[in-house]
Amino acid sequence: MKLTTTLDLDNKTVLLTSRLRDIVYEGISTYIKKNPDVQINLYSTAAQQDLASFIACYLSPSVEEYEDEISSLWFMLDEMKASDEAIHASAMKDEVSKMADSQLALLKLMSVNKGDA
Repeated sequence: MKLTTTLDLDNKTVLLTSRLRDIVYEGISTYIKKNPDVQINLYSTAAQQDLASFIACYLSPSVEEYEDEISSLWFMLDEMKASDEAIHASAMKDEVSKMADSQLALLKLMSVNKGDA
């Protein structure tokens, strides 16, 4: 199992930040293309709110996609934790111990029968 280092996390953060910047840039570019007659005055509160609403709508499908992916990963993590707990549970250890004892008894019986033959 590979341990994630701080450098790996920093690289992932840089990549995610870069991707977000690209998506926001695409959103702004699309906004400008859809509204060619509108001159954007970013000092205007209304323009800021309009642009923010457009970007939020533009980003919504990406956010939903990532939310689904994150939900899947949390589900898988929960399943892995549950299986790990089951493996380390005393009932599982007892079951494995019984199976090992049974196999050892079978091997002893086979060796005794081999000696009798």
